[in-house]
Amino acid sequence: MPDNQVYELTEAPASRATASAMSTDEPQDAQPINLRLHKRTLLKLDCLLLPFLALFFLFNALDKTNIGNAESAHFTEDVGLDKDALNTAVALFFAFFVGLQPLGAALGRRYGMVLWVPSCMLLWGMCTALHAWVRARWQLYTLRILIGALEAGFYPVTVTYLSLFYTRFEFGRRLSFFYGQAAVGGALGGLLSYLVFSRFGADRQDTKTGYKPWQVLFLLEGCLTVIIAVIGYFWLPHSADKAWFLAPEERRYACSRVIQDRDLQSEPDKAQKDDAETDAVYDDESRNLLHPSRRSSAAGVQAQQLVDDRGLTPQDVVSAIFNTKIWHILACNILSAVPVYAFSVFLPLVLAPLTENKDPALVNLLTAPPHLCGAVTLYVFATYSDKHRIRLIPVFIGLLIMVLGLVLVVLFPASWAIPRYLALNVLLSGTYVASPLTVAWISGNTPSPGKRALLLGINGWGNLAGVISAMLFKPKYAESGYIVPFWWTLLCVALSAVGYVLFYRRIKMENKARSMIMREWTEEEIEVERTEGSGSFPPHNQWLRRVIAVTKPIRQLDGLTSWLEEAAKPNREGDDKITPAPNRLPENYQSTYRGSKAPPEFRPYLNTTATIRNVTHLPQSITYAQAVEQLHNHELLIRLDPEYVSHETVPSDPATPETKIYKITDHMNALPAGLWDTTVKFEAHMTDLDDGIRWLIKAPLGLVQKTTWKCLKTESLGDEHKKTTDEHGEWSLVEDVEITANRMLVSTVKGKCEANWRGTHSRFLEQLKAAAAAA
Repeated sequence: MPDNQVYELTEAPASRATASAMSTDEPQDAQPINLRLHKRTLLKLDCLLLPFLALFFLFNALDKTNIGNAESAHFTEDVGLDKDALNTAVALFFAFFVGLQPLGAALGRRYGMVLWVPSCMLLWGMCTALHAWVRARWQLYTLRILIGALEAGFYPVTVTYLSLFYTRFEFGRRLSFFYGQAAVGGALGGLLSYLVFSRFGADRQDTKTGYKPWQVLFLLEGCLTVIIAVIGYFWLPHSADKAWFLAPEERRYACSRVIQDRDLQSEPDKAQKDDAETDAVYDDESRNLLHPSRRSSAAGVQAQQLVDDRGLTPQDVVSAIFNTKIWHILACNILSAVPVYAFSVFLPLVLAPLTENKDPALVNLLTAPPHLCGAVTLYVFATYSDKHRIRLIPVFIGLLIMVLGLVLVVLFPASWAIPRYLALNVLLSGTYVASPLTVAWISGNTPSPGKRALLLGINGWGNLAGVISAMLFKPKYAESGYIVPFWWTLLCVALSAVGYVLFYRRIKMENKARSMIMREWTEEEIEVERTEGSGSFPPHNQWLRRVIAVTKPIRQLDGLTSWLEEAAKPNREGDDKITPAPNRLPENYQSTYRGSKAPPEFRPYLNTTATIRNVTHLPQSITYAQAVEQLHNHELLIRLDPEYVSHETVPSDPATPETKIYKITDHMNALPAGLWDTTVKFEAHMTDLDDGIRWLIKAPLGLVQKTTWKCLKTESLGDEHKKTTDEHGEWSLVEDVEITANRMLVSTVKGKCEANWRGTHSRFLEQLKAAAAAA
């Protein structure tokens, strides 16, 4: 197969009998591809890459939570520490783990997952093993801080790396398998602890080595982590086109299908139209703005970044930090993750009061079933999410399961051991659903891998829940069955559920608003936004340009200025664009995009129209010819605008060469009293008429203003515009304005027109008199 072969993959709805190549089974293509090649490539990724990454996360989870298993074998008592030291150590771990998440994600993206993650894993495995020789409080705290710092960034970097090999709707189920290792790790940790503690006993030590059971546990898990990390250096490829386990043809296909899925080279397919209703569910939950610039694919370099584990741009950094949605998600994630970290660490201690037999081996064995329930439920929910292409609704259902489990736990007294244990199984069944599906939503809606890694790093601050759980599940609540911590956990989960509902509503409203804006756009404007990210929309990052203006004169800050200028590129990229996927385009654009004639334009129901007529009588000295000649002077008319800043000429449409097009920049007060000034750009289409000129202004937010300036006989205007003095001649300047936009914007623009027209006409008249005098 030739090297330049392009595999055309298209998105098809999940309700079809045959799914698209973005499903997990069979591709449905715009051009036929080798189905055997598709299945063979996916099978190798699923069998050789995904399980190894899952093994990474499994040991990440073990090393994060094994201190709880060790405590059930009297770890702090043997070392000579009080029980509160354990909670402090857990809180310190999560404090550093959370605080360094974005930095870890950025460094992982900078140096590549293949180098960064195994190196960190090697070091934290050593720190885990060193727990066997802890003898003082500072030693315990230092080791937990080091492990927290080294594990920071592991999850977002690894998830971003995984997304380089799978398309968006293959990703959710694979991510659930990956993230499910947190639950499997809890079960495996319990089983390993059971085996170790059964062999050595809780109160004995190996007579040959002199090691306590908890020392053996730390040494075993630490050494296994080191071994897996060393293998990782040789096992993991930087990208699909460097995967040692794929044949050359499979490598080309693996790269091409991911690039196509990110919509760099694909065109919408008619097949999407058949299931628009099904796709609408997905689109309501996601921004679905995955139409990156054609410049990216043409250049080749940026296309390669979509399948490479290295690379980070200034635009990625700024766009990620000032993405308001990630902060909303983060708040929900923190609250929903409190049970995840509470029970991954403290479940053995929560279960201990439920058993008459205080044998640590039995207590740790009882931790396995709840975690396995969580793993199975997560896989079922993720499969459903991928099949139906929805993320947030399954998240909400998972939170409801958690609420049910928590309510049952707090209602059942501690003496009801079996019902309470079953309630904990229900609780952990929903515990692991929210986080991976939230990550899948972020990943699926962020085309740029660099920005994706940073967003996932910020979302990683959700691990702050670990600090909260350490503060909640204190030893003093053990005798009461941890009732107070459970009530607080219930409150956190309930608030998280409310937050996710509000986020879902916010996404639906934003998609609706974007659709309304685009309904007022021409096909050319939609195409410019889709391909270049520079459609008729208010410029973003205005504050950043002000910072650049301050730093630019300072030579010592040249490096910073260059970086900021790169970050402030005017074109919107990836998910910052407002162009939705083809099945969400206005109907008049969809049909043309698919090759048929566009139907008539339509207006959204929230729009309205206002009209204005302004008349200025011309002096007797002004002739009709002079007035019309000046009305045909486009430069002069443009500069009459009191808020004019600059303008440039745009090439005319060959179909209407008589219409001249200008891109105009106006000054605008974004806040009253000049507290914040900015600019707005719009297009003016100007066509000369026999008796004047016609303007068509297309401005941001769907504003369309049609204006005509004509030189008409005064006597034809009616009594309301009759001559007021003898100085007035037979001709009058008549301005008719029609404003179409949403109701709030129409009133604002109408008020501005009514306030400015007298000054504009006055300046026009002064120019006209000066020209007549010169003649």
